[in-house]
Amino acid sequence: VHACRMVQRLMEICDDEIRLPVVVELQGHLEDLLDHKYGNHVAHRVSEHCGPSVLALLLPEAAMTAADLARHPYGCRVLQ
Repeated sequence: VHACRMVQRLMEICDDEIRLPVVVELQGHLEDLLDHKYGNHVAHRVSEHCGPSVLALLLPEAAMTAADLARHPYGCRVLQ
């Protein structure tokens, strides 16, 4: 099993208490994650399943690159 699938599954089945440390590790790496052909799926699961307090950790970084993400073949999936 690929690590990205494990992290996706963790985002799907765990609560925010478990998700929070993972999202903290993603801070500062969101652009790289969205550029990656598999990593963007992790970012998508984060946006789907995490609560507002957890998402707030990544939103400033996402807002800075929102225009670029909208045009990116992988990043646009997360913005949807």
